[in-house]
Amino acid sequence: MRWLVGLDLLDYSKGAVRFAAWLHRNAGAERFTGIHVLEAQPRRLGRADQTEDELRAWVLELAAKAVDELGVGEHLDGVSVVEADDADEGLERALEIKGGSALIVGRRAKIGEDPFIRLGAVARRLVRRLPAPLAVVPPDLDDDLPEGPIVLATDLGPSSEPALLFARELAAAVGREILVVYAVAVHGAFEAYVSATSWDRAHLEAAESAQAALTAWLERHRLSARSIVVQGPAGQAILGVAEREGAAMIIAGSRRLSLVDRIFSSSVGAELAALAPMPVIIVPPEPPLES
Repeated sequence: MRWLVGLDLLDYSKGAVRFAAWLHRNAGAERFTGIHVLEAQPRRLGRADQTEDELRAWVLELAAKAVDELGVGEHLDGVSVVEADDADEGLERALEIKGGSALIVGRRAKIGEDPFIRLGAVARRLVRRLPAPLAVVPPDLDDDLPEGPIVLATDLGPSSEPALLFARELAAAVGREILVVYAVAVHGAFEAYVSATSWDRAHLEAAESAQAALTAWLERHRLSARSIVVQGPAGQAILGVAEREGAAMIIAGSRRLSLVDRIFSSSVGAELAALAPMPVIIVPPEPPLES
């Protein structure tokens, strides 16, 4: 598998580069290429004493230097500059040019930080479009990841199946177990109208039903792995398990919600990517079959 690592020449991509280096150290067969997108605005504002070729070479030098300063240059096959109107468009183009299989990008928010903007515009647009499996990484990620499992977040639906295949391959490559987490919620709108005993029984029945469904899903996909059912809002519940387990990363599927769909239903993958203190890999759904 070839991973492309987005380099923004700022601090935001440092965690992404460190994650790429960790993957390469632990799964040597994986290949990595650093990509910096030279956008239209910087090209227009380039230094007056530079030709376009000189500007491109100067930016390439800056990108390579940024990787070397982190001490991980040996883990990348090289660094390239791609020109595009927007960074996300350039990264998508680089996937085609370089034959990339997956992307790694940084987000804006540091671990434990709660700014108004958490993902950043480029990461947010990539999460929405998902041209390939996308790893979103905190900018201050450590060089070494925790020793815990890879958490696979599932809703038991079709969007989870590509994520399961991806998790299986990556877990085998880096030598980590998979922990499957299924989050369910008991609707709280009627809590005031029923007794505490009935409400507790509803939670228990929901948990038992969810566990049975999860067990059947695991058996259907021939996956022998630890599994946990949690109750509550999906993003927060999954994140709570990942933090308690010291998870190395979280992998989740995506339903690729439209803008209208997002008004009525949140994207769990996007929420995890914005909040998690560890890398979150969002795997796109299978493309629809041609009629």
